[in-house]
Amino acid sequence: MQTVVEGVYREGEIEIVGPVPDVPDSRVLITFIGALEEPSPPTHRMTHGMFAGGDPVEEEDFKAAEWHGEEEFD
Repeated sequence: MQTVVEGVYREGEIEIVGPVPDVPDSRVLITFIGALEEPSPPTHRMTHGMFAGGDPVEEEDFKAAEWHGEEEFD
């Protein structure tokens, strides 16, 4: 049985973050997934209408996405 838990490697020790499920004595594999650095800010930001092809976005553009209700999902 495989179980995944989150942890942090710091100063030569591994600290498990959060609760650990009831697991019998077991072998483990440790995978380092990245440094504990703050993520860099995005270089580009999305703005309203930026993918509209130059035409301003109108309320009518959203009509197809409106919820009209379906019995199985209500």
